[in-house]
Amino acid sequence: MTRQKHSDKALDERLEEPDEQPEARGILELIWGAVMVGILADYVIRPRLVGAAGHLPSIVTFAALLGGVQVFGLKGLIVGPVLMSLAIAVLRLYAIEARRRRSDLLAKGPERRSGA
Repeated sequence: MTRQKHSDKALDERLEEPDEQPEARGILELIWGAVMVGILADYVIRPRLVGAAGHLPSIVTFAALLGGVQVFGLKGLIVGPVLMSLAIAVLRLYAIEARRRRSDLLAKGPERRSGA
């Protein structure tokens, strides 16, 4: 039991010690956060996850991230943007196909459109 009291006393002393340079630690943490978020996340990780070839607007990616996290939890950080990219790709393919069919119908002329 004396050993327990001794360890509690040592822990209390460590917790009560003031931080030696809180300003320096705060500045260091600010620099670390700016480097990790501002540079590494935006210019290294995001292009690799989202892809440089994808022309998905940033606001759509942001909405996909938030929606993915809301629906799928932590996995949604990956699943949300992937599903959004797939949905936009399908809609773009549909638009291209619809435009092609419409131009084919217009090229045939009015006499062949009726089917008679």
